[in-house]
Amino acid sequence: MKLSAIRATRFRSLVLSLVLTLLCAVIFVIKPGHLEAQLFQQAAPTPGPAVNRPAPTFSLRTLDGKMVSLETYRGKPLIMNFFASWCDPCREEMPLINELAANGAKQGYGVLGIAVEDTRAAVTEFAKEAKLEFSIALDLNSTVSAATESSDRRRPSLSTPMA
Repeated sequence: MKLSAIRATRFRSLVLSLVLTLLCAVIFVIKPGHLEAQLFQQAAPTPGPAVNRPAPTFSLRTLDGKMVSLETYRGKPLIMNFFASWCDPCREEMPLINELAANGAKQGYGVLGIAVEDTRAAVTEFAKEAKLEFSIALDLNSTVSAATESSDRRRPSLSTPMA
């Protein structure tokens, strides 16, 4: 009985050693990053709209219930800032966006905030808290942001409405 128990233990040890050796060989043979590339294949990011290029048309309702579209800003540059009330970098940039909005009328451009992936109540509360002085449109289903997909939504997108 002792002899069979010793043989079973040796056999398990041998199998475990072989499995670990095979696993180490596989890990060291596969190029670094190759396994991750296979496991987490992602589509290449699409470039966002360029400065001085037409933005896709849209029509959204603002916090005060008015409809806003690119037609509203036809013929002048427009800074469209996609944000969410829960986004910390978005919250941090709002004083700058407010400053841009204050200068926009004097310098001939418009500023439009577009709230994405959020709720009307949360955006309304955030707008009051941050004392936002520019129009805020609600794109709660992210349809406009998907059409104007920028590589980094945390930064304002500069677009010119179609003339």
